[in-house]
Amino acid sequence: MRTSISKKNALYKKILSTNNPSISAKYKFYRNKIAHLKESSKQHYYRSKFENCRNDVKKTWKVINEIISTKRKKSKTGTETYNTGLTNQNHCEELNIHFSKIGKNISSKIDPSSATFNDFLLESFPNLYTFPPTSADEIRQIIASLNAKQHLTPKTSQQHFKKFLPVVYPHGHLTFLINV
Repeated sequence: MRTSISKKNALYKKILSTNNPSISAKYKFYRNKIAHLKESSKQHYYRSKFENCRNDVKKTWKVINEIISTKRKKSKTGTETYNTGLTNQNHCEELNIHFSKIGKNISSKIDPSSATFNDFLLESFPNLYTFPPTSADEIRQIIASLNAKQHLTPKTSQQHFKKFLPVVYPHGHLTFLINV
């Protein structure tokens, strides 16, 4: 491959000094052949790399990142300065100020309209977010059917609810809280 690249470079120098079409055709042939060889070599190289790290997800992602050329920038938070000479905190504050003004600036450029959002709705959805009230029996059945290992909240198991049920169920307090 190196000899082919040297030959291509020599042909390129000849093209610059002479305007010979046969040399130009040879040069294009070598250029295209080398480009094809580079691409196939690259494919072979990465195919073998993927084969070597087939069972290791971390290594596979390293190869993928190498292919797509993602470059990670390492920085120490709070210590870098930007072109403006601001510290990280000041830079964040400047960005906050900038982005908080965008909405106001855009809305000031829009002509006022007498239309409301209702004018743009095609259909009416009056019962879209209404739920029928639940009954005390429905709540009791749901709590009774809970799995013993199922947690309703991070620290509340169904056993707590079953102990709590006789206190709350007869008075309808839980039903009231859910239906509010």
